[in-house]
Amino acid sequence: MKIRSKLFVLLVSLILITLLAATFVSINVFSTAMIREIKAHLEDNTANFMNRISVDTSNRVSDIRFLGESMNIFLNQSGTDLVKKSELLKKFIATHKDYSSVSIYNKTGVKIADNKGIRLSKNVSNESFFKNAIQGYIYRDDTQSNYLKPSKDKEIVLSGPLYDKAGKINEILVFRYPLNNNIIERPGIDSQSKLGVNLLSGDGNVIYSSYDNTALANAGAATRFAHLPIYHQIKDSNNIVESAISKDIGSPSGNTLFVAAKESGIIRSPDSIKNKWVLITAMNTQEAFKEVLSLRNMFIIITAIVLAISIIVIYIVVDRAISSPLTKLKNAAIEIGKGNLDLVITSPSTVDEIGELSSQFGKMRARIRARTEELMRKDKELETANRALLENEKSKDEFISMVSHELKTPIVPIKLYSDMLAKSGFMGNLNQKQHKAVQTIRKCVSKLELLVNDILDVYKLDMGKLKFSKLDIDIAGLVDETILELKPLTNEKQIKLEADFRTKGTVYCDPKRIGQVFSNLIKNSIDFVPEKDGKIIVRSEEFKDSNNNISNGSSAQSSPSVLFTIEDNGIGISEGLVDKLFQKFYQIDTDSTVKHGGTGLGLVICKGIVEAHRGKIWVDITYTKGASVKFTLPRKSED
Repeated sequence: MKIRSKLFVLLVSLILITLLAATFVSINVFSTAMIREIKAHLEDNTANFMNRISVDTSNRVSDIRFLGESMNIFLNQSGTDLVKKSELLKKFIATHKDYSSVSIYNKTGVKIADNKGIRLSKNVSNESFFKNAIQGYIYRDDTQSNYLKPSKDKEIVLSGPLYDKAGKINEILVFRYPLNNNIIERPGIDSQSKLGVNLLSGDGNVIYSSYDNTALANAGAATRFAHLPIYHQIKDSNNIVESAISKDIGSPSGNTLFVAAKESGIIRSPDSIKNKWVLITAMNTQEAFKEVLSLRNMFIIITAIVLAISIIVIYIVVDRAISSPLTKLKNAAIEIGKGNLDLVITSPSTVDEIGELSSQFGKMRARIRARTEELMRKDKELETANRALLENEKSKDEFISMVSHELKTPIVPIKLYSDMLAKSGFMGNLNQKQHKAVQTIRKCVSKLELLVNDILDVYKLDMGKLKFSKLDIDIAGLVDETILELKPLTNEKQIKLEADFRTKGTVYCDPKRIGQVFSNLIKNSIDFVPEKDGKIIVRSEEFKDSNNNISNGSSAQSSPSVLFTIEDNGIGISEGLVDKLFQKFYQIDTDSTVKHGGTGLGLVICKGIVEAHRGKIWVDITYTKGASVKFTLPRKSED
């Protein structure tokens, strides 16, 4: 991804997160405030509406008391003149048209007069309005206004006692008035067409509901209203108004904002709790909060527009201020990489990190150009020196070839004639002194031949020119052949040389070169073990890395290998000298070293030959009874 895309994505992400966070917080705070205001507005309207109902009820209570007192004062009798009472009721109705009827019942519960004259009716002594009024209470009976009845039949019954001169209850005065005309359907909160109005009695029965009667009946609204959470909330609360959001009546899929207000204690009776009405207004939350939702949507649209504008601005800024200068620098770097060191890098006009980068890049180009010219000059010098080295290497090869030829050429006849002189009677008899001189010549020639061969082998190993002829060689045959060659030397010094075969089979190696390794290691042991009591063991076993301590940092091969050990009871090797043993011309400074001499190349040659076979060679520093040198050879070729 290009840096322009990365910066663009980063900046857009930051702005998007910031805008979304700010939008979410703002909308949340704003919506909460708006919802709180809407709820408060509905609560105020519902409380005012309930207060209006309470005031209306209070006025009607005053009317029944006034009429009762006026009737006693006006008639000035015990209440037996029904004709005069009926006329008085007619006049009252004429002046109070919001009442549908006014009636008088005797103490037995029979109507004896109303505003239409003297009339008898069925006995109502078991009705609540009569039983409460006969006890001296003014009582409001709302059972006649059940919501299932047609609107014209919904009415409230208000009853109160009539006293005689002695102050005893003689008759019952009953007012009837429609519920809808003067309370619910007068202009006010109910004028909002989408606001549901529900008037409940104290025990939860529906007195009036603006919901469709049939729909409510089918939904069992009489029970649903009594079980609304808002109903129990207002009943159990000390507050006059409560609000809550819950499932709508008859529409479980939607939520509704309910506001409930309860009536103040105006009417006193044994059933005063049931007589306290509860007004519940309801509005669908979608309708109630539509302004909030509209503003929220507008806020989201504005946020989207701001985000789009920000993206465009960011793109322009990133492209002009960052991407374009960096693209120019990238193209300049490509040209410089192609070798165009004469390219002039122009810095942007703005002084910032990119301008500084351009300036530094230009300085770097100048330095690269200067160093390139210097390197080219030195490269020519190195080329000249390399040609000289190649010529010297050629001269060295010619010198080594000449030395090996010139040194080995006289060694052959010297060795041949010394052998001939050593043979008794071949060229005459030698006395003891002459014989000793011939033997000295033979030993010196052997040492000289060994020195020349070692130097040549080390040279070939360093140059990678030492040739190997690798074959699958039997382990026992390889070891026995070496032991057989060295037996005369060990027998002469009375040193015990043994083989210990713990594994059989073959190894993949050059038998001549590996025999040279065995010979060098065994000869080293011969030089450092005591005569007569010396003991050397050549052991072969399967190689397991966990059973060995490789001191020179070598690691074991993953392919099957054979571990060879040359172990003796000599003077041993101190741990501090182990790392130096495989260095050229290094010899341990001991009396035996002076006695036996050597080139210090034997272990170097052994290391080179073993590693050329993809094996490892090391000194076992855990062995304390003498010296123990180990090396590995592969079972099979890894080519």
